[in-house]
Amino acid sequence: MPWTQRGVRALRDRRLHAVATVLLLTLTATTAAPPSRTSSASHNRHAASHRVTAVEQAPPVRWTATFPYSTHLDAFTRDSWFLQDYDTIRAVDVATGTTRWQEPSPVVDTVRRGATAADNHAVYPTQDAVVQARDSSTGSFRWERDLSNLRPTSADPDLFGVVSATVSRTSDVLYVVMWAGFTQRVTAALSTRTGTVLWHTESELLTEIGSTCLMSSDTQTQGVDCRTGVPQWKTDQTAEKAVIIDSAIVAVCDTEGRIRSLNAVTGRLLWETASPYPNPLTTLQAANGLIYFTDYNGRLYALDAATGTPRWSAPTDLTRKTPAIDRDHVYATGLDKHLYAFDATTGARVWAAPTGDYITADPQIVGNTVYAAGKDGRLHAINRTNGTHRWTTPASDAAITYLNATADHITTLTDPNTREQADPIAQQR
Repeated sequence: MPWTQRGVRALRDRRLHAVATVLLLTLTATTAAPPSRTSSASHNRHAASHRVTAVEQAPPVRWTATFPYSTHLDAFTRDSWFLQDYDTIRAVDVATGTTRWQEPSPVVDTVRRGATAADNHAVYPTQDAVVQARDSSTGSFRWERDLSNLRPTSADPDLFGVVSATVSRTSDVLYVVMWAGFTQRVTAALSTRTGTVLWHTESELLTEIGSTCLMSSDTQTQGVDCRTGVPQWKTDQTAEKAVIIDSAIVAVCDTEGRIRSLNAVTGRLLWETASPYPNPLTTLQAANGLIYFTDYNGRLYALDAATGTPRWSAPTDLTRKTPAIDRDHVYATGLDKHLYAFDATTGARVWAAPTGDYITADPQIVGNTVYAAGKDGRLHAINRTNGTHRWTTPASDAAITYLNATADHITTLTDPNTREQADPIAQQR
């Protein structure tokens, strides 16, 4: 049945939100000249022992903050993180760790808590099919909208609820995707100012590209006008993920693992891969004139974005974390407790940096540094050119589940109740 795996993941993700306890830690970030290049033999010795050797002192901790049981990160802006627990939504100042405001949340059942979006003007928490808007600076109430009337007659009322929410490029439209069962989605476009429903359709928003919203259902893919919801074109092929190539070109993959490129304005098919890739694809990214993606088995691929021609693949067993990409390299996390750098153009392995434990947060690039964080609660700063450790520091005694790095600070989020255990289980005799 199409989209069954997606439906299962959506339900699982909604339930996992209910068990998070959050710790925030911010470090002062520094930029230093890259250490001297080490030999490949040295890298091999590190890889064999999993030793982590740093050449710089870690920057000092600026602040830490601990929040109630079941608090989880919902959304963030340039200067605030928005978190929810059982009955409270709060805005936390990234620079100081102080709570800027906290207000009652629309959430009364943590299992049925939905997604949250935010911009510099408002934060939009959800529960089931209810969407609320609050001022992002003060927490003051703006509006609330119940979208239950948009539920398809064929959908189970107990399975109807928000699974994703995103703010448009212009910040005047909130796109809310609701799960109506394993094979059904409903997308509603709301005015961010009033909460008025501008349009809705029984399909899922994949991405917004220019004035076109790319939508997909279990029977077709279509482009609709983002302002009116009026369909502009459609195809009889489905899509599960999408990535923007340029201002008018998008690439999509379907549930079988086949990748296609479309003109988002006309819907014209530009190319299609000759055969599907192992399904499901866990990431889909575009950069450097290529499309990069990883499959469920941990293999990394690159296709020519203009033609769909395979360019390279990396055989290393990788985790399902989203790789970080710059103009030179693709940085991906391995199942062998290493961070790998692959040449972005050829796929050749450039270096392998041991991390001591499994990486549990998506790696981040800032300047000449790649930041990685792991199951053992350690944060690593790695030179992106040669893979040497600039510094490493313990951030927690639990797995770091989220990492955000900027030129000014690094913020990590840890969850003592979600250690992402990967240790072997001893057999009871």
